[in-house]
Amino acid sequence: MKKNYSIISQAIQRSQLDNGPVDTWDFASANNNESQKEFIKKYILPYFQTTKICGFNTGNGCFKPNTAYKNITGQNTTTFDNSSSDFKFVLNDGSLYLVSIKSNCIEDRTRCIIFNIDTNGHKSPNQIGRDVFSINVFPFTNNVMPDGTYPATGTYNSETKRWSYQSKEDVDSNCNPNGSGSGWACSGKIMREGWKMNY
Repeated sequence: MKKNYSIISQAIQRSQLDNGPVDTWDFASANNNESQKEFIKKYILPYFQTTKICGFNTGNGCFKPNTAYKNITGQNTTTFDNSSSDFKFVLNDGSLYLVSIKSNCIEDRTRCIIFNIDTNGHKSPNQIGRDVFSINVFPFTNNVMPDGTYPATGTYNSETKRWSYQSKEDVDSNCNPNGSGSGWACSGKIMREGWKMNY
């Protein structure tokens, strides 16, 4: 995950050099698949080394067809390939990316871009918190932050110019293989604990 975090951080930095700070990007217009495609073509794709772009199409091989991804507890949770509302592409290292754009992120003061990544491609275990992670891009501070480092919405303080962070207890609970969490917060837990899977 550390490698993918670095790739996304560098890509967002390069995009900001060309397009200005994240919170000046035209998120409001990205409110359907066609406009999101144009948004991604401008602000995101030029800054990644891709080998395959599936876009919003399903069954094109970016994600393994009919493969149910598991949460951290081992329960089937989602099939990324079937998503027609998220943009999909493959990097030259084989990692799989599923990108969501939140057109109302500036007004809602929440994450703007969500990158869900399968770090080892079609290989097993296809499990959130093991080889599948979520990294997000935020406005105002233009931060790149993994799930598990912030609450979902309404967490930016314009006076302190900071985002608030989730408690260690909440993150540990979500990332407990013997609990009932999804495992998305494992992304932040790994970063906080020196890029190690201590669970």
